[in-house]
Amino acid sequence: MFEAGAMPNVRRLYVKIWPKDINSASGCRGGFDDIGIQHLSSLAELCVSIYCQGTRAADVEAVEVAFKSMAEANPNRPKLEMRRYQAEEMLKDDE
Repeated sequence: MFEAGAMPNVRRLYVKIWPKDINSASGCRGGFDDIGIQHLSSLAELCVSIYCQGTRAADVEAVEVAFKSMAEANPNRPKLEMRRYQAEEMLKDDE
């Protein structure tokens, strides 16, 4: 998604993500693991909203691990804030 040199002045990035939709589009659980956060050279803060409705707990956790890894891959080590929404509507892993 973000290639080298993309958005050189962005300091704060807000991401809203629906893991259920990623899994449907990709045809597999987990969906993605790299959208190029490491290329955002001025990034200081990464805010991720995860919408859990209809998503397995393991898939939500995989998204959290992926974003943590992406933030750590950025040379600036941006502050990472992740929040779960609709967590009460998350599926159990056996559903």
